[in-house]
Amino acid sequence: MPHKTVHPASTLGADILLARHGDTITTWRTDKRHDLTLARLADGTWDFAPNHLSMGQQIPAVKVLSTWERYRRDELSLKRADVRWMAKILGIWTGAAAVISGGLIWAALAMGDPTLLQQSMTGAGY
Repeated sequence: MPHKTVHPASTLGADILLARHGDTITTWRTDKRHDLTLARLADGTWDFAPNHLSMGQQIPAVKVLSTWERYRRDELSLKRADVRWMAKILGIWTGAAAVISGGLIWAALAMGDPTLLQQSMTGAGY
């Protein structure tokens, strides 16, 4: 693997070339006259990129999608089918907890002494 030199200054051209070629860049050179950054690649070829944006070179607008939009398009790591399955499990779990809690309250009221239940809830008698 050839020796890699580090570019002395971070420029727009250096960023563009790094995005294009990454680790295949072996040497850098800056052409101040033409305001370019040149890079020699591992295969011996050269590539260049401007260090400025002219009026004709504008960065394209990129639409950043919200999390909700990415969820609707099913582009998240958590898939919509998984969310629906978890919602069903949560509904079943909540229903079972409500039935069990209601049953315990009913059993305490139906079988227990109401005065003892009232005393334990109000703290009276201590």
